[in-house]
Amino acid sequence: MTDVGLLWKTRLFGIMVRSLSVHRWQFFHLRNISAQTCRHQSTAASLPSQARVVVCGGGAIGVSVAYQLTLAGWNDVVILDQNSVIGASTLLSAGIIRRLAPSFLQTKIAEYSNECFDNLVKQGYDIGLHRSGSVHLAKTPDRQIDLKRQHSIAIAAGYESQLLTPEDLHKKFPYIHTADLYGALWVPMDGFIDPEATYKAVLKIAQEKGVRIVEGCQVTNVGLEKLYVKDVDTSLGKINCEYFVNCSGLWAREVGKLSSRKIRTPLHPCEHQYLVTHPVFPKEDKDYPIVFDLDNQMYMRAQRRGVLCGGFAANTKVAFPVQIPKDFTNKTLPEDWDSFQGLLGSLLKRIPSVHGAEPLKLVNGPVAFTPDGRAIVGEAPEVRNYYIAAGLNCKGTTAALGLAKLVVDRMTTGKTEFESWELDPRRFLDMHNNRDYIKSRIRETSQWVFGLNYPFRDETSRSARKVRTSSLYSPFKAAGAVFGQFMGYERPLFFVTEQMNALPDMDFFPSTFGKPSWHSAVEQEYNACRYSTGLIDLSSFSKFEVKGEGAMEYLQYLCSNDVDVPVGAIVHTGMHNERGGYENDCTVVRLGPSTFLLVAPTIQQTRCKKWLIRQRPANSNVVIDDVTSAYTVINIIGPLARDLMSHFHDMSPAAFPFFTCQTINVVNASNILAMNVTHTGEMGWVLYIPNEYALYVYEQLLKFGKDYNLTLAGHFAMRTLRIERFYAFWGQDIDSTTTPYECGRAFRVKFEKGDFIGRKALLEQQTAGVTRSYVQLLLDEHDMNNDPWPWGGEPIYCNDRFAGKTTTTGYGYTLNKQICLGTVKNIDPATKEELRITPEWIQSSRFEVEIAGKRFPAKVNVRSPRLPAVVPFEHPEVAKYATTQDDQAGVKKFVTKMAGEM
Repeated sequence: MTDVGLLWKTRLFGIMVRSLSVHRWQFFHLRNISAQTCRHQSTAASLPSQARVVVCGGGAIGVSVAYQLTLAGWNDVVILDQNSVIGASTLLSAGIIRRLAPSFLQTKIAEYSNECFDNLVKQGYDIGLHRSGSVHLAKTPDRQIDLKRQHSIAIAAGYESQLLTPEDLHKKFPYIHTADLYGALWVPMDGFIDPEATYKAVLKIAQEKGVRIVEGCQVTNVGLEKLYVKDVDTSLGKINCEYFVNCSGLWAREVGKLSSRKIRTPLHPCEHQYLVTHPVFPKEDKDYPIVFDLDNQMYMRAQRRGVLCGGFAANTKVAFPVQIPKDFTNKTLPEDWDSFQGLLGSLLKRIPSVHGAEPLKLVNGPVAFTPDGRAIVGEAPEVRNYYIAAGLNCKGTTAALGLAKLVVDRMTTGKTEFESWELDPRRFLDMHNNRDYIKSRIRETSQWVFGLNYPFRDETSRSARKVRTSSLYSPFKAAGAVFGQFMGYERPLFFVTEQMNALPDMDFFPSTFGKPSWHSAVEQEYNACRYSTGLIDLSSFSKFEVKGEGAMEYLQYLCSNDVDVPVGAIVHTGMHNERGGYENDCTVVRLGPSTFLLVAPTIQQTRCKKWLIRQRPANSNVVIDDVTSAYTVINIIGPLARDLMSHFHDMSPAAFPFFTCQTINVVNASNILAMNVTHTGEMGWVLYIPNEYALYVYEQLLKFGKDYNLTLAGHFAMRTLRIERFYAFWGQDIDSTTTPYECGRAFRVKFEKGDFIGRKALLEQQTAGVTRSYVQLLLDEHDMNNDPWPWGGEPIYCNDRFAGKTTTTGYGYTLNKQICLGTVKNIDPATKEELRITPEWIQSSRFEVEIAGKRFPAKVNVRSPRLPAVVPFEHPEVAKYATTQDDQAGVKKFVTKMAGEM
């Protein structure tokens, strides 16, 4: 143990010897962890025989779900808790409330939770709410850029915030050491609550509206009937129900196993410690802001004039490595001064006055984290009417009410106000629920609570890598590939060039908010794809075989485009919900009269399969097989792709038209499914290769590709190609709230074919028009070498008013500009009403994109830009490549004109 840790531990022991009983009373009065208090308002009711909704877990999130259900008019709700409601995880929370969050959705969740806190106060409840404000400190230049980005988002969202210099910060809060800082962000409406008082109030309101509580009741099985929730077996008996909500906190993964169909709930607890000291500040707690010393992984706030300081050690410890004890309730873990000493040293440096303080308690409690650091909120893909609200990643007490609203909205109305995909349980595969995988990941994701939110942080995470790879991982690695993981699948991002400086491990390239180290490498790969030939690995894309009697009619009902096409034809189409939003954006290939191959984005593997299964009619003969792992997929792309591929097959336009597929041989390898299509708008073929042939086919392509400057390219190059072409990707640019009319894909919707899911909503929108539009913005006056780059989420301004945010961004190597894709709205400044958007309004308006506090003027496009042609348009079907256009007639006119000019 270090001298600092030993000194404070000695102090603590001395204090406890002198006045152990007094201090215990002070601490436990502060947190009220006692059976009597935890059973506040408990009726100790016997288990009812029936309820509409059973909520498993009576912590902050479980109580919040029950409360939100009553606001929605669902009062027949029972909360089951294996011990007592409002347990230690809630009571031991620091109670910090924040408005800023790393994403739009999480910001909205925080906003709603804050509104709920204010409403509780208005109703007369004393929840210990104090808007003391918060300061976020920047010790590094990158952290300062990140704070500027957050400030831009806060102002756009209507939140008050202020950037402070170190001098400003010292004047405002002289007790904070500022000599090592670049600056700070002041958020005056942040603050803290008393978690116990807050959720007692929430519970009381819920009980008054009919919610029942059964404590000391352990769930043993969730009964199913035809994959719907039927009932719940408990240690006290059976309860019939229509809905089940897993709010079991630390035990949520184990509860997920308590049904015949196991529910993926990937989470596990880490240790989280905080220190409470005796009084050190002369004023009341509300007079001192919360301090987020982000680069030291630490937070602190005043607590009864003392300091409450917590965070995550550099090497976060996994709690309960083997199994979580069933009786671990209202308990803490052993204090670990050795682990806490780094945070303690940072505290003493940041708040020098704490040197003289006497410690009251070091609290060590388990906090559940997920493999990607985001909560699990929504309906389970495995079972209908089974919902999850767990894995809150240290944000439970302050975000519970907002997260609960997402669950309840989905449960009671079938939709949410905002797209909630980033928290959806369907984002996981079985590998994510592997306990060893989870434990490996949460050591890293727990550090993200205060870590810098660099671009591609998820993709370039360091833990649990090389688990899921294509057949070509090793040769790609040998060729200099730098990989990123998507759904756990390793994909080349780019390939190291000779000009790049050698790094110890190029799998983890330097992170930055500015010009990235891989810029020149991606430029070479992009140029190969645009002007000669590139090879890109697409093996990670989700792939499903849909076959059997009625397969065509089934897909016709799911798809908005017409998939009743000749065998061998390829169709790009959306699959929509009843509101017309994209549940899936996919490619459908007709392999036979009743056999189709469906290709979807990598992140949709679970989501797409569950959507297909749930829309399949009862007693249907249609079979759905996930064949994602059966193929290695190579994209040969570029103007010389036809010449290269002609070594293996007749690739002339007459013999192999655009948007068709054929089975070909590549020298000695057979049964290669070749598709004349790309996902970026360039000429090319995608080869679906049975895995046993993959290495051989790859080697043959390299051999024959030497004459065509065949260059290995990664997904960064592919990303740049599609951004420059104005191609939207699901999950990045469009989602379940986006319709074809809002993103320029109405030409893919074929109303004349008959009924399909979402048809009614799309017909109504066709008449009414849209109030938001997907656009491409080309930035002017941006210095690519010195200015921070856009990375997504930047505010878009129209005529000096906030109009939307960017989605995906990239540098356009042909257009020689930063390019931002995003969605904009025309909001009336007086009424705040969203007005109908017209092309005239867009073209006559002045647009800007704000990056880290600086606005850049932007030219706006609503159609795919006209890039210099490399090869002639040899076939009229090339019109189908123009995926972001207003109408098919306009596309054909453009193609005809281009062909005539060439």
